[in-house]
Amino acid sequence: MKLKSPMFWVYLTVNLYLISMLVFVSVEFFGDSDFNKISAFGSVLGGIGTCFAAFVALYFYNDWKEQHNAQIKYNYLNNTISILRSDLVSIAPILNKVIIAGEKYQHEDIVSLVDFDLKIVHELYSSHKTADLLFKEYYSVFKDDSTYLLYLKFSYIMEKTLNSLLTIHSIASDLEKLEEITRQLQIVAIPHKFNKNTITSHNICKMLPLDLYRQVEVYYFSIIDYLTNYKIKE
Repeated sequence: MKLKSPMFWVYLTVNLYLISMLVFVSVEFFGDSDFNKISAFGSVLGGIGTCFAAFVALYFYNDWKEQHNAQIKYNYLNNTISILRSDLVSIAPILNKVIIAGEKYQHEDIVSLVDFDLKIVHELYSSHKTADLLFKEYYSVFKDDSTYLLYLKFSYIMEKTLNSLLTIHSIASDLEKLEEITRQLQIVAIPHKFNKNTITSHNICKMLPLDLYRQVEVYYFSIIDYLTNYKIKE
């Protein structure tokens, strides 16, 4: 239990009050002590000790509970980070290849081969959905709006990118693929505000697929920086 916790001060105040009352009664009752009264006074001291023992036990139980909950949060976030890192490592070569081909077409009018393994994209999509489920479960337990919103931003960019790659792969001509990448604007609606398990507003803009692909790494490092410096709260 944290020292700043209201419950800590409630427990402390109640115990101090009870101890004060016991001491007051003892002083009044044992003014001229005999053997029986001394024995009774020993019982009073035992009662005081019991109060302290109960308080200490409750304090350490709550402290253990907070550490336990913090460990659960850490496990959720650590598992998600591992998935995101693995996904980025897998998608980076594909995005780099497509981005370079798109830039050559934009600036030098060079038509390059735009090809990648569709199986990897499908595997990434499946892995991405696993991360989504983990974070949904995390939010259902801890109701952490700020962390979940940051993840939703990355998740949206990642899913939009994967869908775009699937579209590009279905196009037969490399020239048409490059036209799609460099000239076809897409509407992008990135989650902006989140409250009580609901996205309440979006940042809406138009973006070329080429620019969208660059955002994957940006949003990845944004959430990784946040999570690795995240101070877990009870």
